[in-house]
Amino acid sequence: ETRFAVSTPSTASVVLEPSLYGQIQGHNSALAYAAMELAFSDFTPEVGQRGVAAARIPGRFQKIEARDRVWILDGAHNADSASILAKILEESPYRPKMLLTGMIQGHAPENFYNILAPLVDDIVVTPIAFRRGLGASELATQIGEIHPSVWGTEGLDEAFSLVLERTQPGDEILVTGSFYLVGDVIRLLQE
Repeated sequence: ETRFAVSTPSTASVVLEPSLYGQIQGHNSALAYAAMELAFSDFTPEVGQRGVAAARIPGRFQKIEARDRVWILDGAHNADSASILAKILEESPYRPKMLLTGMIQGHAPENFYNILAPLVDDIVVTPIAFRRGLGASELATQIGEIHPSVWGTEGLDEAFSLVLERTQPGDEILVTGSFYLVGDVIRLLQE
């Protein structure tokens, strides 16, 4: 866990220990703390510390151990969030072997995958069950231009089977590219 000292106009200094992972959480926690301090007249530093320590964001660098693997789920979907995710992975003990991904239209896949593809050995692409989901074969072709080991699939069940087939118990799998995909994978892992 990481600790951050925060000072605001009303609080000389308070130490925050965010429950969320990564150095970026110092900035995020300080911003949330200051906003709560301004918004609530009965706010105390203790309340702020407890709130930051208890904060959870499903699908934001969420770790789930299931099917004998470690699944790292993050809703990153653009180059900025990919950069932050890459930095968090660098700071973490996790080294994913595989990326399970999909994306919706309106994002720049090449910028996103240029950042994340080098971090994994293999990539499995699945279509997202959303009206603006990119086709897996189209996306796999684009990613294939920057990574040598990419598979496109017809759906999440096929993608999930391929991930399990091509990884070993204990392996870490990164799931990212869309919150829609992350939500679907969380539901699948809980079955």
